[in-house]
Amino acid sequence: QYLEKGGLTYWFRQGDPAEGDPMLFLHGISPGWALYMKFVHTLCGKRTTILVDLDAIKIKSLTFHMPSPDAFCANIMDVLMRHGVKKVSVVGHSFGTITSGWFVKRYPHAVSHLTLIDPVSLLLALPDVAYKFLYRTPKTFMEWVIYLSASQEITVSHALRRNFWWYNNVLWLEDLPASIGVVVGMSGADDITNSHVLFEYVEMCRNQRRTAAALMKSSPSMDSLFGIGNALKRRDSFSRKLSTHTSFCSMAKYNGTNILREIEGVMWPGYCHGQILAGGKHLQALSELVRRNEKFSPY
Repeated sequence: QYLEKGGLTYWFRQGDPAEGDPMLFLHGISPGWALYMKFVHTLCGKRTTILVDLDAIKIKSLTFHMPSPDAFCANIMDVLMRHGVKKVSVVGHSFGTITSGWFVKRYPHAVSHLTLIDPVSLLLALPDVAYKFLYRTPKTFMEWVIYLSASQEITVSHALRRNFWWYNNVLWLEDLPASIGVVVGMSGADDITNSHVLFEYVEMCRNQRRTAAALMKSSPSMDSLFGIGNALKRRDSFSRKLSTHTSFCSMAKYNGTNILREIEGVMWPGYCHGQILAGGKHLQALSELVRRNEKFSPY
């Protein structure tokens, strides 16, 4: 079904609730959802599926209104309430990792899991994404494809040069509630992001959550763990690390659960930005990883 709610258009397919929480997909800069059909079908299976449109980043849509993050996310919540959906597993690709970040930061209680593919929202303070997409002089074939079909296209150019502020769009994995599992998929030869730096960052956040889980297991009680972190008050390097780990525990407790979910990263060697959408063994492996991560808790 192709539907509209509050000016937000989206595709909705009712699936089998026994297959898991509905999947909410947020696309990147592209001509539209036709590019994502193989990707969506593989990840979703028989689950309820919601595909949200953002026309301001669709190539040649000539839509020059970029909704504010607050308005965009409020409309998504209206869509979920319309269909009686309480929690969704959010999947974002490329620019969709930015809109995914908007939503999970504003409505974390509505997100059960987060999947970020070719993420441009992580470490956005670094110059890679802005320089490579908007200002780099193209040399290779893929760089020319990005330059001519996307970054210089009038709709996309307007969206990025008039409606993009990195500090509003950056997503820090450390700030996510620890009860939300995260899978980050990165292309080894990404033409836009520095995927190897991103992979190190994801691994660091993964290790922090695992250490927090170990502390939760070894602590006699959650309250004693919080007490230790508060008593140290970041006086040395160990206390700073413990403060970070206890913050993960605090976020889990704040969400009404003592469950800490995993952060997992996967790299596809030799893949360029968006190549995973074409399918193949790596896409199937990604689907299996997402399903495992949705269910797994180290605590």
